[in-house]
Amino acid sequence: MSDDVAAIARDLEAVIATANAALDRLRALPARAPDARSDVELDDWARPGRIVSEFEISRSHLHRLCTLHPISEPTGFALRVGARFLISRPRFERYARSNGLRRRETK
Repeated sequence: MSDDVAAIARDLEAVIATANAALDRLRALPARAPDARSDVELDDWARPGRIVSEFEISRSHLHRLCTLHPISEPTGFALRVGARFLISRPRFERYARSNGLRRRETK
């Protein structure tokens, strides 16, 4: 019986040593800079109608995009207010550029 306890103790020590080594490797990784949200200002918010008009996408497509990309995500742009959305213009424009949505040309 004491052999079993000794074997379990050795196994636990090995697990602890492995976990400590993993923590050391994790600590050695460079820290990631916090997500700067300087591109979200109070006057940068747009209603969906304006985005639909500027980017010539359907309301249903924009609603789906807003649902999939909440502002809490690093690449998100939509803030749900009740049953509606407000959209961060700079963040949506960045999303649109990286995903092939083009802004309507105005003269």
